[in-house]
Amino acid sequence: MSQNTRGRRQTVRSLGDGVEREVIHMLFEKFRRAGSQWFTPRADGHSTLATTNTMSSARYISRSRLRHLGLLGAITALSLLHGMAATPLDPVFLHFLIHECNIASIHEGMLSEWHPELRQTISRWIEVGPHADITEFQTHFAIYHDIQVLFLPSRVRLCSLLIFLL
Repeated sequence: MSQNTRGRRQTVRSLGDGVEREVIHMLFEKFRRAGSQWFTPRADGHSTLATTNTMSSARYISRSRLRHLGLLGAITALSLLHGMAATPLDPVFLHFLIHECNIASIHEGMLSEWHPELRQTISRWIEVGPHADITEFQTHFAIYHDIQVLFLPSRVRLCSLLIFLL
């Protein structure tokens, strides 16, 4: 909205949904520009949250990082509520978070849409079963999970299906 005041400086005021959306976009864009600090690239051009600590040292994450991660989460949620893509975050990862980290909420159709190769790998993993030779999965485990399948005990093999999805 603008007001013309005959010869004096023109005042421009903006309000409404467009301004709110622009602010959310600008805030999210700040995190995107510092990409590697906040996002880790994963399959199919998507990303997950970057972790800077191992599970054993997670209690030592700085307050500043925790605060910024909370801000990133809030901005991501606002983006989604406004129908804006939270790129580069993986849609399957966002779905998992939205559904209270319920792994069962990730269904085959969703994986087929966003990660067709991963869906095929998981289907093959299930077909192979808990006692078969799993060396065919060596490349996947090495690239995405930094694990050597030859060293996985058989009782862990079925549980490691969860590793595929997380």
